[in-house]
Amino acid sequence: MKYKNWCLLLALSAILSIGQPTYGQGLSKDYFAVSDTFSQKRFNTLGGLVVGTYATLSTGLYFAWYDQYPRSGFQFFDDRGEWLDMDKGGHIYSAYFQSYICYHGARWTGLSEPKSILTGVLCATVFQTTIEVMDGFSERWGFSVADVVSNGIGVSTFALQQHLWHEQRITLKINSFPTSYPSFDIVGSQGTVLSSRDRRDDLYGSTYLESYLKDYNTQSYWASINVHSFLPEGNRWPAWLNVAVGYGGDNMYGGFENEWELDGEQFAVDGSMYPRTRQYYLGFDLDLRHIKTKSNFWNSVLGALNIFKVPSPALEINSRGELTFHLLR
Repeated sequence: MKYKNWCLLLALSAILSIGQPTYGQGLSKDYFAVSDTFSQKRFNTLGGLVVGTYATLSTGLYFAWYDQYPRSGFQFFDDRGEWLDMDKGGHIYSAYFQSYICYHGARWTGLSEPKSILTGVLCATVFQTTIEVMDGFSERWGFSVADVVSNGIGVSTFALQQHLWHEQRITLKINSFPTSYPSFDIVGSQGTVLSSRDRRDDLYGSTYLESYLKDYNTQSYWASINVHSFLPEGNRWPAWLNVAVGYGGDNMYGGFENEWELDGEQFAVDGSMYPRTRQYYLGFDLDLRHIKTKSNFWNSVLGALNIFKVPSPALEINSRGELTFHLLR
């Protein structure tokens, strides 16, 4: 996921977590309960938050991110396959949860189900399209049709489930599990020696937080399936226990390939020793929405945290045909 997408997602999660599905009667005295009648005051509050967030983050992203790089005329950029398509997983995920969060914000105001779904779709589309247009005018990137398609998949995954089932039976999630990078030397075309750790730090940062936000080798994206909701009423499958399928990548030291230029010198990682690898997972997850407390506030917090997959046992099969069991993934 692009680092700037994280900024939008985390900000929306923080200000709209009040919109998680905790329902009250009428205009409940509990401010965190969803209203079952339309509240103009809540609608105005939420509208101000969304517009203010959009304006602030869009402006902030431009000056903090795009203003550091040369601008150009509007251009397109085909980034299919870059980072083993982990970036596309990030777009699907972020568009999905922006829709989800904005939908619950709309429901909190008392808007009807159809209008709330439409609000979620429109908010996510506007936020994501703004980033794509900014990319289009940046010399370093460009407008990516594949990104737009991925955004559409994420928005549709939310909207179709909410329309058909009035709930999210399949939740898209992210996990970032620390990876122990191998330490080896990378010799440039002019004899300069770099450490693999230096390359990692340059790409993904040296701290855990930076790695969580930026490192495609540690990230994985999951479809967390609430089995209980697909079984007949009265089934004994725990409502909080999901089955999850995930996708990740490994040994990525560059976007399209493990080769890059630094100060006019070419560097490359040996692909036979460290091959770029796609990873596919099958495991379990916890659905935090079904862990109820007596507090609407804490129910809202658990609902907001449900954007992250809980580390749990999983099987991995990768593009090299290797099967691995992970105690936690």
